[in-house]
Amino acid sequence: MIQKFRILTLALVALFLFIASGVLVEWRLPGNNDWTDQDMVIAYGFGLFSAVMWLGFVVNNAFFLFRGHWPRFRRWALIASVVLPLGSYIIRPIVVQLSYGTKVAEYIELQDSFPHLNLTLYSSGKFISMTYDAAYHVENIGYAEWDGDVLRLEFVDEPSRYLDYKYELVDNVLLPRDQSLPALRSLIVE
Repeated sequence: MIQKFRILTLALVALFLFIASGVLVEWRLPGNNDWTDQDMVIAYGFGLFSAVMWLGFVVNNAFFLFRGHWPRFRRWALIASVVLPLGSYIIRPIVVQLSYGTKVAEYIELQDSFPHLNLTLYSSGKFISMTYDAAYHVENIGYAEWDGDVLRLEFVDEPSRYLDYKYELVDNVLLPRDQSLPALRSLIVE
């Protein structure tokens, strides 16, 4: 009976850690990194709980591996407990490189005030924009098209209220069509 309980417990913990890694991977994909202060309370709680479960899982498997108890399972569990969290962190640069291509240009808000805007254009004609405010962080993705000195943005999801659909490039500064929105200055991209 205890043997079955131990197997069930390890299987449930492994399943939870696999689901937690999936949530982290989903959150790290471009366009999904949106959160507010209220969201982060839940995310930090979930992250802390997951970290404690992960640490317990690693310690348990390392301890029983050295005692020779189910060595094949313990080795695979330890490998997975290292690969899954690290893999979830390196997936974003891989996805961005494969799907978006190389960074062509980057623009940021002229002044250093909130909200802080960052717009990055890629060689595939796609863009990723990030808006940081004191209470939220919004990441938008979409397609960018240059028509002379006019940049048109087509958003895949709902755009930030601080971004415009059309900008004009004047002296390395993107001026929005809507004058109430901030202008964006170019950063040098090599």
